[in-house]
Amino acid sequence: MKTTVNFLNTSDVGIFFETYSQLGFRLNSGLMVIGPCAVFPRSVLHWNVRNVDDISEESLSLFTILEPKIDILVIGVGEHKCLSRFNPKLIQHLRSKRIGMEILPTDQAVATFNFLNSEKRYVAGALIPPSYIPVDDDNLEEDELYLDNTVPDMFEEYKNPGSAEVEASFKKAKDQFFKWRKETEKDKH
Repeated sequence: MKTTVNFLNTSDVGIFFETYSQLGFRLNSGLMVIGPCAVFPRSVLHWNVRNVDDISEESLSLFTILEPKIDILVIGVGEHKCLSRFNPKLIQHLRSKRIGMEILPTDQAVATFNFLNSEKRYVAGALIPPSYIPVDDDNLEEDELYLDNTVPDMFEEYKNPGSAEVEASFKKAKDQFFKWRKETEKDKH
């Protein structure tokens, strides 16, 4: 039996995050990573944690055994409110291994990882998708553009533009989605 390895990122640019959502992360290569991930300048792995409460010495062990040592570990814990739940003993543990770290909400962690990686630093990221993303008019416009431009391509029926029944069904589902998002946002405040 022969083993085959396929490189998902063959670019010399390295790995950068384009967007993130409650489901995961989209990389500059166009790949979507579902769920938490461990990311390095040229590779990305699934990270087996569900939320900040699952982060432990064991879940961070990959970052402590690498040679050469990483310059900095950027940990994205989800939302800002999750920062207080990060176990302070883990900070001591990483310091004892001489690993610098930044513990941030995921939106800031993604930006920090991208910046440090663009500077060619030996950076790693341990990122958990946020469970909540605030909704504002800009987000709604972006979501609407995404739904209008991406979702129709997912359905074969949309390749036939004369399908008014399917288009009406899509419009109704889209309207319900935006109504739900606005109501959810009101409930959060």
